[in-house]
Amino acid sequence: MKYRAQIGDREYRVETSRGDGKIRIEKNSYGVDFRPVGDPSNFSLIVNHRSYQVRIHPDGPGYRVEVGGNRFLVNLEDERQRLFKEFGRSKEGPSVHHEIRAPMPGMVVKVEVGPGDPVSTGQGVMVVEAMKMENEIRTPMAGTVEAVRVKVGQSVKKNEVLMVLGAPP
Repeated sequence: MKYRAQIGDREYRVETSRGDGKIRIEKNSYGVDFRPVGDPSNFSLIVNHRSYQVRIHPDGPGYRVEVGGNRFLVNLEDERQRLFKEFGRSKEGPSVHHEIRAPMPGMVVKVEVGPGDPVSTGQGVMVVEAMKMENEIRTPMAGTVEAVRVKVGQSVKKNEVLMVLGAPP
């Protein structure tokens, strides 16, 4: 099966095949063994004879992945999902998704909405402090909050996704 994986600003082409224990990322091929261990978020991953403990948690439309003390937000899209998106529809029909990104690096000091909350155009949804100034983050459109990707007290980088909006209810 073919996937596109997005980690930060980088996108990777990933291809898996059933039964042969191989995964292809871009032009590189790896021998892989991936198995659940204990609770549903723990996995054992062996890549080319090196072992890793992996924790995977759903996070909005993607997954929060922890490997060797490093954390990544990974969005996966299979070939079918990508084609639907490319032609402007999802499996469920037309939809709208908009990522609200940090305009500058700073620290989140207030989050005023949560997943499922309706928002109107121009509504203040978050405050990010940068260089001792508070910057109110406002919505560019009406919709429903699908995911909040940050917490109060968290540092953010410029262009980091703060929240995802979906179509209005």
